[in-house]
Amino acid sequence: MLSGKKPIAIIGGRLPMYLSGERYDNGEGGREQREWWFLKGKGKLTAKEAVKKSIEELLDNNVDVILIYPVPPVGFDVTKKLFDLYMWNKEDFTDILKSKPLTTSYSNFLNYAENSHSVLNSLKHKNLYKIFPHEMFCDTEIKNRCLLHDNDEIFYVDNNHLSKQETKKYLEWF
Repeated sequence: MLSGKKPIAIIGGRLPMYLSGERYDNGEGGREQREWWFLKGKGKLTAKEAVKKSIEELLDNNVDVILIYPVPPVGFDVTKKLFDLYMWNKEDFTDILKSKPLTTSYSNFLNYAENSHSVLNSLKHKNLYKIFPHEMFCDTEIKNRCLLHDNDEIFYVDNNHLSKQETKKYLEWF
């Protein structure tokens, strides 16, 4: 486990977007609206090679590295969608959420994140620790789906950022 006596780097973010430069399309009508920039490699390196090399340099310099794998993007603002659903279904809102919770495609996310996962999975080192946020709420209760909320909490604050409660959960989980 982490020693607490040497430097620690926590690395996470929207690596699938950064590497591809593509907006997330959930394949079910939800698509991010902004244009995104993408990472360019350093000199002769591709972006994927540059990311890998940067992490390896940290590890080679005796830095503990915590890799946070990509959080599944959703393609729509979860809190807005829940609010809209509530506004139109106040009387039976809770029953609707229990019978048909908001979800997004797990396989679509895995396909979108494939290049990122490939880069991160290729890294091996005794000072490397990996956190997989998607394992907490994807393909668990509903096959091939990522849950976006449960009966008590909303897991996202928008279309790709986990709520404070969910972030705390996966850091404690680690």
